[in-house]
Amino acid sequence: MKNFLIRKMSTGMNVPEKIITSVIDHQFVTLIENMPTCNSLELSGFGKFMFLKKKAPKTMLRYMKEKEGIVSSLDTLDEHARKRAEIKISKIQVIMKALNQKLQSYENQFCTNLGGMEKSIDSPTRDEGTHTGSGS
Repeated sequence: MKNFLIRKMSTGMNVPEKIITSVIDHQFVTLIENMPTCNSLELSGFGKFMFLKKKAPKTMLRYMKEKEGIVSSLDTLDEHARKRAEIKISKIQVIMKALNQKLQSYENQFCTNLGGMEKSIDSPTRDEGTHTGSGS
């Protein structure tokens, strides 16, 4: 799908495929890097991607299995196919890292957010009659 898109854009815009590839790769890397801090990402004219917490663990598992499959087949590949596989593994690792950060940020949010009030770790107990500050 990606190669088809690159060829179509390259011929339609009369721009070399290398340039189109680098632009598309940059866009997706930027999306992946921003994934931990955003719940939705949009590529103008292409689509909107939303983070769905319920699907994230299944997606993570799918990437882990895909990575394991590629790693287990590395010994049987020729040098050219091995390089392609290693590049795919590195891309999967980047995606998994971003997805893991997003999942951890959700866990931290739910651990610290208690009905709109943040839990104070070192909050001293105060008597109702005392107050702090200047005055009286």
